[in-house]
Amino acid sequence: MVRVYSSLDGFPTPAEQPAYCGHAEVILHTTAAMQTAWAMYERMSFVRAEELDFLQEGFPVYGFRLRLRSAGEPRVRSAGPARATD
Repeated sequence: MVRVYSSLDGFPTPAEQPAYCGHAEVILHTTAAMQTAWAMYERMSFVRAEELDFLQEGFPVYGFRLRLRSAGEPRVRSAGPARATD
């Protein structure tokens, strides 16, 4: 069973989690057959990143990127639950 937490639980939502964890971007891959998903990614502000494209067993796989912060921006955590650090 998968438990999805919301901001009301004091946890970042799945959409907020990468930024909360300090990541600068989210990268995903899809194929031409996944047009519904492709449109959804674009509505979520992902942009095509041709440098991430590759062939998988002869089929083109397309990369998308969603920037969460600029490369020079410091990692800043939003309010949320405390967690252990390394």
